[in-house]
Amino acid sequence: MNYNPTYPLTLLLLLAVFAGCDSADDATDPENQLGSYEFTVSGDVSRTLTGPIAQFGAATDPSTGVSGFGLSFGNAGSEYVAITRQGSQPGAGTHPIATFDTSTGELGPDEFIATYYTGGQVFVSSGGTLTLSKSDNNRMEGTISFTATSLLPTQPGTVTVTGNFAAVGIAVVNP
Repeated sequence: MNYNPTYPLTLLLLLAVFAGCDSADDATDPENQLGSYEFTVSGDVSRTLTGPIAQFGAATDPSTGVSGFGLSFGNAGSEYVAITRQGSQPGAGTHPIATFDTSTGELGPDEFIATYYTGGQVFVSSGGTLTLSKSDNNRMEGTISFTATSLLPTQPGTVTVTGNFAAVGIAVVNP
């Protein structure tokens, strides 16, 4: 399948928009309306990421008819993890995270790509898994494990991101 490289970028922008949204006070979330995550980042960047913003949503571009799905963890203004694909919301089970070839932009049908962003540096997936123990319209729960390579030739590096999450569904307005 010839995959237009602008689709992942469009999906990432979509995720950036809803990653910064919240429907409750960040300081208190007694009903877990924002979701939660705990990830370990190792390699050329090393840290633990935890937070109250774990969300997912889907949208369709009306001009192209292309549907996209995304999971977003963190605040788009600082540091976050995003998992996207062209296609609909996946069901429970184990799903491969693909290697994103930036030179061709080609992905197979319904393949996921993962992105880790920190301090101006962007890492894109070079393989991994997304395992969902629950997936319905309101909630997704599971684990991720992926390796990612820096997009910036001036800041080369590789990281591995692993951890678990409980994400909440949000309404995404189609662009």
